[in-house]
Parts: sequence; structure tokens; C-alpha cells
Amino acid sequence: MPSTALRIPSSAAADSTVSGSALTALTGSVTIQASRDLKIDDALSITNQTAGNNVTIQAGRDLTVNQAVSTAGGDLKLQAATTGFANTSATGTLTVNAAVGDTNTGNISLSAGTGGISLAGDVVNGSAKTVSLASAGGIGQTAGSLQTGTLSISAAGSVALAQSTNAIDTLSGATTTAGGIGVILNLFNLRDLMAQFNIIPQSIKSGNFTDIGTSARALTADEKAI
Repeated sequence: MPSTALRIPSSAAADSTVSGSALTALTGSVTIQASRDLKIDDALSITNQTAGNNVTIQAGRDLTVNQAVSTAGGDLKLQAATTGFANTSATGTLTVNAAVGDTNTGNISLSAGTGGISLAGDVVNGSAKTVSLASAGGIGQTAGSLQTGTLSISAAGSVALAQSTNAIDTLSGATTTAGGIGVILNLFNLRDLMAQFNIIPQSIKSGNFTDIGTSARALTADEKAI
């Protein structure tokens, strides 16, 4: 099917608004471009774009997602700091405040400039699909859930994806990251609770740290140092 490009010109003197219904009515692969900033303030359930089609939303500077965006199987690309526009800024930020994708959506690609990617909404497309995060800055997650088959990461800054509801089958590309991926390991000391029920744990181990994380006792100072 033919592709459709919707461009907001760089010469626009004021904000331009395009209704969600106008966008969801488009067929084939769709590209939406703004030379400066772009905000999604209307939910976009883009049902005409099935597998084999792409939905690409590009901003020359900042791209902000305030309402949910999904497709019916087409790949979804959200790009801040897109090059080639009259008002392109390398500091462009991608801010996700609402759900991006659902279990029907194809592969998802999110990219930003040195301002980084900020995730505060769900990014979901399910197993057997890929979510790609590419940032010339950092990548942070303060809320929401990241659920995908393969997560591909490329970032020049720190990466912190530590929400407990994240579900990722495979992680790739982490070697290109300068920084660290935030991970939380929750351990529980149930020694006092077991004592109330007269449960006496017995451990057989071959090394000093082979039972690290056991719920039968508190961590030692050496274990905490690890």
C-alpha cells in the first residue's frame, strides 16, 4: 500500500493541531513529522496499519506522548531529535507519559537526542517482538511497564529500567551502553518468622557465598559488599 506523510512546516508561526480521527483514518505506512516539538494529546488507535506497515512519528526537537498510541500490527517508531529538519536540535527528548503499543502492535522503536528517553507509561508489544531504545543521552523509567520479547538498548548515558512489572525475554545491545542498567534484587530475612513455628533451617554448602540470599538469615557484611 502507498505511504502517507503528514508534515507540519518549519515556517509555522503558531502551534498546529491535527485531530486524532484524521490520523487514524490514514492507510498504508504513515509518517508524521514536526520540525520543532510534537505532542500527542489525543489517543491514537491506528487500526489501519497492520503487519507490513510502519507508523513513524518524528520531531525535530522534543516528542511527548501524553495519550496512548498503538497499531493493529504495524511497526511503531517514535523519534525525537530527528535530523534533517530546519529546527532539529540534538538535545531533543522523548517523554512517554502514556501507553505506547499493546499486544497487537508490531516492533516498537523509541529514539532521542542527548536529552534522553523518559518512560512513565507502559511500553508493550508482547513476546516474539522487539522494543528498541536508542538515545544519545540516558534512558530512565519512573513508572509504567516494559513488556516485550526482545529489548534492544543503545545509549550514551546511564540506563535505569527497574520497574517490578517489567517482563523482558531477551536483552540485546547492552554492551553499547555507557552507564548501568538499574536492577533491584529483593531479599527477605524470614529467620524470626521460622523461629515462631519452630522451623530450624540447615544448610550444606561448598563455599562462603553459595547460600547468599537465603531467607533463613540476614546478609553478612561481606555479602552486602558484593
